[in-house]
Amino acid sequence: MATSPAVRSKMEKLALMVASGQSVRGASRRMGLNERTARGYASTQEFKNLVTSHRAAIVSMAVGRFSRLLVKATKKLETLMDKGQTEAIQLSATKAIVEGHLSVQRHAELTDAIRELEAERDEQP
Repeated sequence: MATSPAVRSKMEKLALMVASGQSVRGASRRMGLNERTARGYASTQEFKNLVTSHRAAIVSMAVGRFSRLLVKATKKLETLMDKGQTEAIQLSATKAIVEGHLSVQRHAELTDAIRELEAERDEQP
């Protein structure tokens, strides 16, 4: 059954809010949408696919942001190494940025691998 444009728009907004970490209940309240209606949307495969898609986009944006920060972190490490001074707090922050980037990148790679495996599974007769 095809979803009307109005319903699709509400599902999209609800899915984005849920993908961003809000509960269905909280998101429906913020939208002024009946919670029972929101839960009905949330129970559909279409909604679940939307949430998955939005979460993937959010993770992708985070990886991009961490990538930019990684360049700055690398420059900072290079500066600290060149000066030969102990700057423990700055070095700790720099390490945190690098570790954060690697963590988000691993998550994105695992997400992609899972999607590929699911696609292969779905292609099976």
